[in-house]
Amino acid sequence: MSLSGPALVGRTSALDTVVRRAEHGRSSIVTGPTGIGRSRLLVEAGVRLERAGRRVLRATATASAAAVPFGVLLGFLDRAVLARMARRTRSAARRSCAAASARSNRTRCSSTRPPCSTTRPPRSCSS
Repeated sequence: MSLSGPALVGRTSALDTVVRRAEHGRSSIVTGPTGIGRSRLLVEAGVRLERAGRRVLRATATASAAAVPFGVLLGFLDRAVLARMARRTRSAARRSCAAASARSNRTRCSSTRPPCSTTRPPRSCSS
């Protein structure tokens, strides 16, 4: 009998593996075609883990979150963490631009714009 609804048929092995890995702090990738029951499997794993006293975090991917790397995870961060990340990003951009400026007198730095490139040395940080 399932803990959260109708029994999962033929998924005991996969469910046990996901739960066991989570109990040891490891992640799992659950794949399969549409309608196979990936979400249902994860709901069941979450219920089992919660009943065992584990903290379970749930997230739903959206099209808008897909535009940001790891966007689905941003909801788990509080505003203080997000503000700290933004400050670090701006600070890193200023340092990168200052380094480019030291190499070339033509470079002007802007405190609000990111560096020109993260894969090659910036040529000019502002137009």
